[in-house]
Amino acid sequence: MATIDVTNDITPKHPYRPVKPRLSDLRTLIANAAGGPAAYPASMTDKMNRNDLIAALRSLGVAYPN
Repeated sequence: MATIDVTNDITPKHPYRPVKPRLSDLRTLIANAAGGPAAYPASMTDKMNRNDLIAALRSLGVAYPN
C-alpha cells in the first residue's frame, strides 16, 4: 500500500512548531545521495513512510534537514 503525502503544502498552525520537510524532498535527498539509488530504488522509496525515509537518510550518512 502506497503512502499518501499529506504534509505537502500545508501551512503551519502553530508559530513555534517547525514545518516538516515534504516526503518528496526526503526522497530527492535519497536519490541524490552517493549510493542512494542503488541501495534504495525509487520503487522502494515510494512505499516508505517518513520514519523509513529518515532512517534511510541516516544509513546513507546524509544530514537530515530539520
